[in-house]
Amino acid sequence: MTVALQQRRLEERREAEAAGRTAQWEERQRHKKRLRAAKVVPLFEQIDPPSP
Repeated sequence: MTVALQQRRLEERREAEAAGRTAQWEERQRHKKRLRAAKVVPLFEQIDPPSP
């Protein structure tokens, strides 16, 4: 019985870790989507070099 209990706990731990990795991956995907949707505003105006 002890071996079966250890195996079950190990499987539950692996499933929990996999769920955590999946949640992190999904959050990264949402973050990337938000970045792509964000409007980029330049911090400084581009200055043309003086003509010779």
